Amino acid sequence: MADDYLSFKETVAAMRDFLETAFHTVLYIRQVYPPVLFQQVRKYGCPVWQCRADPVCEYLGRVINCIEEELEKGSIRRVMLVVREATPEATPLERFVFDLEWYIKEQDMPKDGPDFVPATNGVARKHVDDLFRAGMVKLNMSTSYLKPIPSDTPLTFAVLLEMAKDAPMPMSKAAQAGDIPVEWIPAERRDAMEDDGSGPGRGHTAASQDSSISPIEGIRFGLLGLDMAVEEMAEKFLEPATTGSSSGGGAEFRTNAPRDRKGKGRA
Repeated sequence: MADDYLSFKETVAAMRDFLETAFHTVLYIRQVYPPVLFQQVRKYGCPVWQCRADPVCEYLGRVINCIEEELEKGSIRRVMLVVREATPEATPLERFVFDLEWYIKEQDMPKDGPDFVPATNGVARKHVDDLFRAGMVKLNMSTSYLKPIPSDTPLTFAVLLEMAKDAPMPMSKAAQAGDIPVEWIPAERRDAMEDDGSGPGRGHTAASQDSSISPIEGIRFGLLGLDMAVEEMAEKFLEPATTGSSSGGGAEFRTNAPRDRKGKGRA
């Protein structure tokens, strides 16, 4: 029956919730903030970590709401949470990558029109927790093979989007109406992942030969595919130094994330 499967907009909402849960988890397992700021809760039938600091939760909530709007448009090909040094250089150390691919043509998406339940390739409600639980377990397991970041390194993070080919700059409905400033700004190229031209957003990345990319999990979520990976940047293995950058390659959420795990500006 149709009620047994997620509609298009329910699929988007479920993916939104998973990304938010994954972001909180990354901030915990990579110790961007002190462990005391997190509490363990259950979601998808497994324990996950959730930040208790209001500034962090509010910031992530705004980011995720914007991502949800772009998902409904079919304009996103990749979301990244970049763990950075909390220094003026903001050197990227690790990049958690969430590749997204719709198995539906853009012209068939409802946008602001009526929602629909797909006739084929839908995801059953009873399978949602199983699919996302596998992703969360694998994400938590990434600590077993990622090299630790030195405990005296001050950290912060940024959320970046890479847009589908020919997609406009991301902008929420509130920003389009002029109620709030535009939330996204062009990202620095060193933070973004770029295709080698072999496909529309699905090719190899322009990673340094000194960086290391590890797949985490792939999830076929009905109409929407998700591939998760983590890249340890070459800069993670170097002594701290100023690194240059150039603009382009993606969009970064405009408001600065609450600051680092060392306590300066801590939420």
